[in-house]
Amino acid sequence: MKKKLIMIGCGGTAEMFADSFMASDEWEIAAFSVEKRYLRSSFMGRPVVAFENLEDLFSPEEYYFFVGIGENDLNRLRRRFYTEMRSRGWNPASYISPRASVSARAKLGEHCFVSDNVVIQTSCRAGNNVIFLPNCYIAHHSEIGDNVFCAGGANISGFARIGEFSFIGANAAVSTCVSVGRNCLVGIGGVCSRDLADNEALVAPYNTVRPDAREIFNIWHAKTSAKARAALNKRDDINDE
Repeated sequence: MKKKLIMIGCGGTAEMFADSFMASDEWEIAAFSVEKRYLRSSFMGRPVVAFENLEDLFSPEEYYFFVGIGENDLNRLRRRFYTEMRSRGWNPASYISPRASVSARAKLGEHCFVSDNVVIQTSCRAGNNVIFLPNCYIAHHSEIGDNVFCAGGANISGFARIGEFSFIGANAAVSTCVSVGRNCLVGIGGVCSRDLADNEALVAPYNTVRPDAREIFNIWHAKTSAKARAALNKRDDINDE
């Protein structure tokens, strides 16, 4: 019998996560949930319920949750919903793709997502609320802190350390034994071959290091999110015709 899941979120990222859970033999999505101000009737053929009133319709003893929110504000928005759901007595789900390769000697925390073609080698450690998108390579003895987001193709070499709330961009690489601090950004295609202090950003194409990672990230994310919302709205308008 499949376990029942509430997916928090109704955006493009939630759709991506939900697609994997729906294809799983382990999970069944019962509903999506958003805050009242974003409420809509349905999403992906499932009802959408108000986040504030979840317990009126679903029991934390019978349903799990997963936060289908991406890297907003260097992962803090996802962390906020995750910690609130835990404080309300809900149990978090995790997902590991059957097409991922995860060593039996690796340890992952709760509320993690491991997508297709991810490799996590022996003696790796990952904290809670960590996302690994397709084709990530997490080499042996590396450590990934809580609330980290590794975009598609991120490459973390052996014995590297990634601090909590950091974001590793698509096709970015972190070299062997390098330590990346808290609240850091390694931009798309960046090559991080030196330690980064807390709050530092390494940005391509010249691997420039800056001290204001969260500000840089939020400017970039606001621009890309606006474009993504416009694309989703256009798609919904076409589907409604």
